[in-house]
Amino acid sequence: MEAIDEDNPDYIEQNTNDEFSHAEFLNAFLESVHRKPVNLEPFRTLDGSTATGSSGKKRLTNLMHLNVDTSWYFKYRESGNPDFGDTFPQVVNIVDRPAIPLHDGYTDNQIQAIADTAAFHFPMIEQGGGSLYGVMGLKSTSLLTLKIVTSIGGVEVAHYELWNDVVGHVVPVNSGDGLVFTTPPEPEDVMPKPCKFISESLPLCSVIRPMSAALAGRRR
Repeated sequence: MEAIDEDNPDYIEQNTNDEFSHAEFLNAFLESVHRKPVNLEPFRTLDGSTATGSSGKKRLTNLMHLNVDTSWYFKYRESGNPDFGDTFPQVVNIVDRPAIPLHDGYTDNQIQAIADTAAFHFPMIEQGGGSLYGVMGLKSTSLLTLKIVTSIGGVEVAHYELWNDVVGHVVPVNSGDGLVFTTPPEPEDVMPKPCKFISESLPLCSVIRPMSAALAGRRR
């Protein structure tokens, strides 16, 4: 990860701390209004990595066999909008690939390909979260709920923009088994481009997308 950006270890720690704070706050808030907190531990059933340094604990999410949709990269660099039926190509086809080492003994190229996969996975998740929180805000029925959703949603967007910039610096590498990373096109062009919004008859506008309930949180 440091080969992509020397600050990545710090970014990952800060991002993780943010997400822990969201979970802890939301559960505490639920309890404060006499609601049952959320417990995901029963869903921690997936085996983790056997690589040196792994905790050996069961996992909630599968980072060992990922299909990473990289079309988000073009979605925010073009004027199309999924809410209008627009689709976008993949930057790189990442199918059934690990974003963490599964075991020891990788070659340097293989371990770099794993790090590059993780670099593309981070913004894929965060841009979906930005979209989801935006639509949840539209469905909020109280100002307090709206305040929570928009405040946390804004942090998810900040995460996306950080990882969007980082992914432009992935290390070109051939994993040796079919996965090839090259430098993405226009890597420094990271601000969301204006796109179709509300109506095709209106001027293009730089916004989070998609923002329809049917598509919110989806990667494409």
